[in-house]
Amino acid sequence: MIKSEDIEIWIRVQKGDKVAFDVLYHDHVDSLYNYGSSFTSDVQLIEDAIQEMFINIWTKRSTINIKSNVKGYFFTSLRRRIISQLEKQKNIDLDCDLLDRQTLMKPSLGQFDERMDRVKSEISQLPNREREAIVLKYQEGLSYDDISKLMNLKSHAIYKLVSRGMKKIKVNINSGLKLLL
Repeated sequence: MIKSEDIEIWIRVQKGDKVAFDVLYHDHVDSLYNYGSSFTSDVQLIEDAIQEMFINIWTKRSTINIKSNVKGYFFTSLRRRIISQLEKQKNIDLDCDLLDRQTLMKPSLGQFDERMDRVKSEISQLPNREREAIVLKYQEGLSYDDISKLMNLKSHAIYKLVSRGMKKIKVNINSGLKLLL
């Protein structure tokens, strides 16, 4: 979901408004952290990448041209930075903890915990692009068009990635339930 007020705030940031920059940071840091978690479980790497990204954005703010989607720009920038760091480490462990820890309610039943762990496990087994599309769609709430721009793919390709990923998750979870019975 593209927020038009982000563009207004971005224009203020480009003019050197530190308060506006702080607003953008606080509005997006949690979703950036969660998005970064879809690439690696290395908390320090994610936090460092986000910090470096915002430092770079502040430093180069006058030359960065964001016309319509601040969040998309941030996500693309973070993805590139994390993948670059992982490649440098030669540790491309693209595992996943996709579910937003901060927005999940504490389950009251142990069964819910087990199901959520099963879903997390299944999501982590998906190919990278399917996993990324599902994170952007269901965790970040982006539209298919926004995801297609962010991932540099056509909208119908995003529909296919999400659909294939969800089918795999459902099949694997259902087959696991049958084995338990």
